[in-house]
Amino acid sequence: MLNEKPTISSTFTTSDSLPAPAIDYHGTNVEKCDEYVQQPIFTGNIDHSFVGNFLGNISLTGYGDEGVHFVFLNINVKNELLNLNDSNQETSFRMTAFDSEDTQSNAPITPFEESLFYLNKYTVAENFIYKFGFSRKFRKTLFPSLLTYIGFAGTYFTKPYIESIMQSAPMISSNPNYLTVRISPRSFIIEEEQEQRSGSVINILGNIAALYSSIVFIYVFLFGVDSMRPWGVIHKGCCGFRRIEEKTKEKLSQSVQPPDLEDGLDGLEKRILYLETFKRFIEKNVIDASLLESIEKQQANENIII
Repeated sequence: MLNEKPTISSTFTTSDSLPAPAIDYHGTNVEKCDEYVQQPIFTGNIDHSFVGNFLGNISLTGYGDEGVHFVFLNINVKNELLNLNDSNQETSFRMTAFDSEDTQSNAPITPFEESLFYLNKYTVAENFIYKFGFSRKFRKTLFPSLLTYIGFAGTYFTKPYIESIMQSAPMISSNPNYLTVRISPRSFIIEEEQEQRSGSVINILGNIAALYSSIVFIYVFLFGVDSMRPWGVIHKGCCGFRRIEEKTKEKLSQSVQPPDLEDGLDGLEKRILYLETFKRFIEKNVIDASLLESIEKQQANENIII
């Protein structure tokens, strides 16, 4: 149960608009190239020397609704000697997209979060127009805790993310170092994924109880009810039941004395007195006397009608 992987359930809802994704675009070069990029930020990292980003608070709507339908990113590499399409150059221009409402935390990155980094990562070239389409999803990750293993509802961490595709087409432009990325939603249906744990301590106990009930049913079916005698911790004196039983025996012994059956007629009178005393004890301690009185009245009324 501890090594059990949670299952994923998915639900789908429709939204009228989706927030535009955040876009990181970065280039690499052995030389510093601030003058070649419109919005360069030098990071000092060899793999991603220059990083720019687009993070707009824009909601994209469908064609039938009023609002913004597309976002165009126009990127211009000012250095004409730098050719991103040349495979011989040790340069590249990559673009990474992620949900704009995805907040970073100091918690360790899960394998799912690591997979998102490569899910929306693309390499772009100059003199092309790219159509970037995305759909939005939510993943509710279950925090492992003792309560979830017992069977109680767990705590979830909600993470929004996007899935995307990008198509390219040559662009007729007088500037060969120019490229454009058009961003638009592929679908306005939002998928929500939620982790669920099927195994818990309560489920295990329920399975054990069901197995035990099946065995008892088969035993009673084969050998009858009389073969089963009262047993268990309650019958052995748990929770005060032993004390109640002893008090009942004490009252019975004080109220009802068994007659001597060898006294002839006196023995018969004692037997009748014993039965009447026992009847009063039953009415007082076991059966509600008002119930017996109602039955007697009903029988008397029936006799009168007859």
